[in-house]
Amino acid sequence: MKKIIQLFIIIILIGLSYKASSCSITPVITAGGPTTFCYGGSVVLSTDVYVSWLWSTGDTTQSITITTSGTYTVYATDINGCTGTSAATIVIVNPLPVPVITVGGGTFFCQGDSVSLTADTVSAYSWSTGSTSQSIWVNSTGNYSVTVTDSNGCSASVSEIMTMDSLPVVSFTGLPDTVCDYSGDFTLTGSPAGGGFFGTGMNGNIFNPFNSPFGNNVITYYFTDTTDGCYNTATHTVYISPCTGIQVINGNAEGFNVFPNPANDVITISFSSSNNESYVLRLTDMLGRTIKEDLVKSNYGNNTYTIYLRDVAKGIYTIILQKGDNISEGKLIVE
Repeated sequence: MKKIIQLFIIIILIGLSYKASSCSITPVITAGGPTTFCYGGSVVLSTDVYVSWLWSTGDTTQSITITTSGTYTVYATDINGCTGTSAATIVIVNPLPVPVITVGGGTFFCQGDSVSLTADTVSAYSWSTGSTSQSIWVNSTGNYSVTVTDSNGCSASVSEIMTMDSLPVVSFTGLPDTVCDYSGDFTLTGSPAGGGFFGTGMNGNIFNPFNSPFGNNVITYYFTDTTDGCYNTATHTVYISPCTGIQVINGNAEGFNVFPNPANDVITISFSSSNNESYVLRLTDMLGRTIKEDLVKSNYGNNTYTIYLRDVAKGIYTIILQKGDNISEGKLIVE
């Protein structure tokens, strides 16, 4: 009897062992999207309905969300106690590009200049300006960004703040529009101070027309702002005349001359004085009637004085420069 019982137990164990060896399952992993994607993305891996799941990540749910590269499997058990492990699913997560903008100069630049911005070499570019080239030129203040896309289709953005500095406002005074070649020195004053002058006839800030050719001459004042390095200039065109246009009838004032002659809008009187004196300057018609009269205060050396003729009728006039009994005069034609 004892042997019969032992035989029965052996038969049962053999049956159980056969059932265990023939009861297996093969879970299938389904990806809810591409298994190759860029950093920051994800994919959901799922398998069929079983009694239990054990993923290679340690998760025990039917589905898992993957955000990193790796090889993933799932071990499952069904309602009959059958078990099995899925085939491996490989997930690849590509890194994002790290874009860098190279500035072709400083991020601060002067008005009127342009600066190049260049992104690293990748597959595609999209700038905030709308450009799709690797480099752009900018000439105004702004925050310029570029989105780059690499060969894996991954994208990233970077930006650069650019600042345009305005040019300094530059001017200078002390130079008439027309001078005689013998008029002597003119002291010019630039604004802002600290710049410099250049042009024919210039020596420092002193202009002497004698050293310049007859006709139009351009004098320039330049200034550089030391805070930002921006540079600007101001120019003035001066006409240098030989001043031989008026016939001097009586000349006691040294260097007395009037130009141009004929004239239609403005004339310039030039003369030399040995002291700081006052002169009477008078314009008379052919009947001796005074048309204009001014009191002119002179300085030692060369002097010039301007008279506007807008309200003077066309005709022949006499221009008179008088100091006491000393009189210089000449004929003037107004057209």
